Amino acid sequence: MKKFLYTVAIFATFFFAACGNEIDQSAFEKLPAIEKSQLVDSKISVNVLWDATISMQGFTTLAPMNVYRTLPDEIENICSSISTLGNVNFYRFGQNATLIDRNAYRQFASPEIYTELITSMSNAVDISNPNELSIIVTDLFESSADWSLITQKLKDKYFSQHLSCAVIGVKNPFDGKIFDVGLKAESFSYATGGNETRFRPFYLFVLGREDLVKNFVTRFEHFRRQQVIKNEIQYVIFTEHLTDKTETFETLPIKSSENIFESGRFFIDDLRIREFGIDSPSEKSSLTFGFHYKPTLGALLIDRNALLTRLDFYSYDPEKFEWVSDKKTRSDGKFSLTSDPESENYLVTFEFTGEKNLTADRLNFLHASMIPTASSFALPDWVSNWNMQNIDMNPNSFDGTKTVNLLHILDSLMDAEISSSQPSLIDLYFLIEY
Repeated sequence: MKKFLYTVAIFATFFFAACGNEIDQSAFEKLPAIEKSQLVDSKISVNVLWDATISMQGFTTLAPMNVYRTLPDEIENICSSISTLGNVNFYRFGQNATLIDRNAYRQFASPEIYTELITSMSNAVDISNPNELSIIVTDLFESSADWSLITQKLKDKYFSQHLSCAVIGVKNPFDGKIFDVGLKAESFSYATGGNETRFRPFYLFVLGREDLVKNFVTRFEHFRRQQVIKNEIQYVIFTEHLTDKTETFETLPIKSSENIFESGRFFIDDLRIREFGIDSPSEKSSLTFGFHYKPTLGALLIDRNALLTRLDFYSYDPEKFEWVSDKKTRSDGKFSLTSDPESENYLVTFEFTGEKNLTADRLNFLHASMIPTASSFALPDWVSNWNMQNIDMNPNSFDGTKTVNLLHILDSLMDAEISSSQPSLIDLYFLIEY
């Protein structure tokens, strides 16, 4: 045992010496391209923002198979069952958002509460707190101009901060008026009776930390599937992760290696990062991994034949105490994926040549990522099936089972998420002594 510890100490000393001068320990806390954890220990509050405009009133008027009338209690109960969530606060919003009395949230099940003439989901987004969980209940009747503003706010407030947005659609009985439809902003009466094929959708926008958003969606779907009333439910989650965890060294098994060896874990307490040495700087080094693709809950569809690879090489400057990006090294490195056409299994190979890609006598940090192209993303089929174009229409052609501009609304969210975070399938982080 003593001999083992002595060997480790010698190696650590040699490693620092080989990298030239002493290395400030803070260098390992300043590694570029590493996503920091969003987890916190304290409980997270929940803000439920309820659209109280007249157009929502119709969801409360029919009792049979009505999910909407039990929704206030369901949200309260689901949030209370999640140990990391704290207080649940309810707001009503139309043109403005107002906090309601803590014990009065069941009023949203009654038609009398829906008195607002103007709705502004933008204001609901404004008062949402990205450090908490927000749930916006609405029928999504927004003009294109209004929605463009909302998308920008969601992008700035959530997507650019590594946060997520789930959109849950629920079909429900309806008997009431629907306003501002078509280019002439007409109003239509619409009644479903007990005919499930005519049920009208409402939506929950769930905003916040990805793990909390997914936890709520999972519990909401599970709860609804357990009920006697099984109205149609659909959802999509906009997140920077395409699998439950973006694949890193923590999850990817190494199948083979050439001219590269693991040097042991001495400096980095992060399982996503591995430390390597190379045998010959003039020969190509390679690592091959096994990768099984399993989409995460509610993930966007992607074309796995349209993947971009990105390689970033850095070296640590011990005099400036900073990591320096080396652009010229990208041309020689290679990051590739080959697939088994009959399964979801892949082989991922990373290759580089030490003397061409690394900086001598310095600590080197390599980041290899695999990213779908923007055009390879697609929304699930239910979005198109529930969508209605905003065109001139008459009462005979109006379809209350669909949502005007739904495809445009969710398309814009997809674009905002992709442009903010460039979701990746694989992120590999290497520390290499050279």
